[in-house]
Amino acid sequence: MTMPGEPFVEFQINWRDRCPVREAFFLGYADGYVGYFPTIRAAALGGYGAASATTWVEVGAGERIVDHALARVYEMLGRLSDLPEDLKK
Repeated sequence: MTMPGEPFVEFQINWRDRCPVREAFFLGYADGYVGYFPTIRAAALGGYGAASATTWVEVGAGERIVDHALARVYEMLGRLSDLPEDLKK
């Protein structure tokens, strides 16, 4: 998965813990740079990279990107679809 900026390390740890594929990469600074990606907690606490002019992304954007990437991996593995099985019949 990729993020177009500098993700806080918690996103990388979260990705590793939740990704169902053992060998999966997490890349920052991919496809441009829009600033830091703080976690929601870090944004609430403030501090370097979490509450400054170098942080241009909406609070929660990093969490949404990780969740979206995980959903795509599960789809590629055939373990997630748009409809529940009982509605496909």
